[in-house]
Amino acid sequence: MIVKCRQCRAFSREKGRCGEGKINPHVKKYVREAMRVMGPSYICGKNEFKGAVIQELFAELTNKN
Repeated sequence: MIVKCRQCRAFSREKGRCGEGKINPHVKKYVREAMRVMGPSYICGKNEFKGAVIQELFAELTNKN
């Protein structure tokens, strides 16, 4: 299930962003880019692409041998 940031309990209306400091890109390309730079913990756990991108990046790393 896709949860929009403003519907999430962690969203801070006061700050206008995630209270946990996470990001939730809505395009798979941007999820991949953010993960490469910042790591998977930087992406919201409710992101629809996070699991697939982690699997893709892991496959890339294991196939480089």
